[in-house]
Amino acid sequence: MKKNDFPFFNNFYKKRTSPKWGFNLFIAIVFSMISAVFLSQIEPRTSSINSVEGISKDTMEMLIRLFVAIFGGFSSIISVLLIFILSLIVTKIFKSNPRTKSLFSGSILLVLIINIITLIITMIQFGFSLSPEKYNILSLNIFNPGNEILGSFDLKLVIQSYLFTLLLHCSGKLSIKKSIISSIVLFVILLFINLIGASI
Repeated sequence: MKKNDFPFFNNFYKKRTSPKWGFNLFIAIVFSMISAVFLSQIEPRTSSINSVEGISKDTMEMLIRLFVAIFGGFSSIISVLLIFILSLIVTKIFKSNPRTKSLFSGSILLVLIINIITLIITMIQFGFSLSPEKYNILSLNIFNPGNEILGSFDLKLVIQSYLFTLLLHCSGKLSIKKSIISSIVLFVILLFINLIGASI
């Protein structure tokens, strides 16, 4: 199987010569906001929402949803910046000298793909009323709902690491071997952070 037959390979490779990013960033933010709102509706807590100084419950619910959507949008921007900075550091260490704009555009593409997957999974969980606090259908805790340790083993980590490999290799001009090693290190670090968070 050739490298360019791998999923999303050509999408990232095109960022070398056509690093356009505005539309992808906009879509990534919108999808993240939609996912956040859907997640907040899976377990509505309307009974715990009280009026504040004459503000009705309906208004409070709308404000909360707006805040959740805005937070979701900002989380995408932060994710893009973190991935961009991390990829920039890795390429600087290995001296591959890619175009900064290509790396930034590739980072946005990575976040967009992850956000699309997240939105699909969120809509599925919303449709079946699966609480995100108990279920993550992309993780091992689907076999033991509520188990946060199993929830740390998330398929999205594998997908994100794969996409990071493509980002480094296709957009960052790093060798495939160095890209894979860097992505494995990233996967281990993220998994370790997840396990720590689950055990606290």
